[in-house]
Amino acid sequence: MTRTAGTLARFYSEFTGEQTGYPAMVHDQKLLVLRGMFTAEINRLGELLGKICAGDLRACRNFSPAGLREAMMEMAACLPVYRTYMRTGAGEGKIDPSLIKQAGADARCQRPNLTPVLFYFLCDVLSLHLRGMRKIEFVARFQQLTGPAMAKGVEDTAFYCFNRLLPLNEVGW
Repeated sequence: MTRTAGTLARFYSEFTGEQTGYPAMVHDQKLLVLRGMFTAEINRLGELLGKICAGDLRACRNFSPAGLREAMMEMAACLPVYRTYMRTGAGEGKIDPSLIKQAGADARCQRPNLTPVLFYFLCDVLSLHLRGMRKIEFVARFQQLTGPAMAKGVEDTAFYCFNRLLPLNEVGW
């Protein structure tokens, strides 16, 4: 952060009383919209992930539906891009798979109350390291969720809450 940016950040924090940094606010706002606006999508994905876990030999088959939903929402909130663009039959997607791995690591840090095995499993599914029709469907539906979650959580919510330098909040910048 440049000296000028630091000065502006301190002034903004003192003036508004807001101590939350931009990355934390984005994360929180994405979780807010996932919990409030996308309940049906989260529930559908949770059911699908539950079926995937039930057929897996790992410890995943014992996870609660609520834990699965919380882990999915955390992964979506930690993903720094709109979607992963992972697809089968065409090699790797357009995104660097390390972004999924990093989102999993960030999600584990954000949610230490959830077992790390679940996040490792989600990373394997989302990276298409595990195959099967349900897993492919899950990846496609998860990608359909993360784009709107990013748009609503960042562009339509965080941009209105975090306005330290308003021109930076212009969509498309």
